[in-house]
Amino acid sequence: MPIRALREQKLKLVAGNIFGALSGLGSDKMQLNKETRGNISTSANVEEIFRQYRMSPFAEWVGIKIDSLAEGYCRLSLLLEDKCKNYTDGIHGGVLATMADTCMGGAVRSLGLQAVTAELTVNYLGKPSVGDELTAEGRIVHRGSTIILTECIIKSGSHKNICSGRGIL
Repeated sequence: MPIRALREQKLKLVAGNIFGALSGLGSDKMQLNKETRGNISTSANVEEIFRQYRMSPFAEWVGIKIDSLAEGYCRLSLLLEDKCKNYTDGIHGGVLATMADTCMGGAVRSLGLQAVTAELTVNYLGKPSVGDELTAEGRIVHRGSTIILTECIIKSGSHKNICSGRGIL
């Protein structure tokens, strides 16, 4: 078996185990943002991926919802609540990192791929507050034979940049 086929088989096995374990803990379907009615592309492939997509239990608990999903693109939203605060009453950076990672992962999964994050970089650009509605948009920048480079920007309801992220999956 060629090395590339072995790598793909290993990636599918690892990703399948991780997503399988998470699916047992979370709900059967990812939460849709009821206001946007979870707009998805008309592509049958994306629609099937959307039906199968499961969010991590932590992302669900935080309240992250999917707004839009298209091939190579994902948009999520999050209404910041008290449970998102850190000990200084600011928004915990891990909540923003989770949103960015989940969004970039959604862009990759929209292609029918199952991948895990190998590297995540998050730059904090603004200070959101409880009550702010955040929107994350993630897309694929480059798809190689074994890795995918993604990026994400998270903005507040007033379109202020809150953070940016880059991920290698």
